[in-house]
Amino acid sequence: MPEMVKNDPFWLDPKDLHRPVYVREGFLKPTIPAFHVFNPGFGVVNAEQTWG
Repeated sequence: MPEMVKNDPFWLDPKDLHRPVYVREGFLKPTIPAFHVFNPGFGVVNAEQTWG
């Protein structure tokens, strides 16, 4: 996916203020996994909607 985004001018068009930011954050910069990946108990609590 990052190579496709880098080669297609549609995604990095500076005229649109939203697309380039989305692409940089989602594809080009490093991402962090969701918290429940590290702690399965958090996923259970989130599924049960305990916080609400």
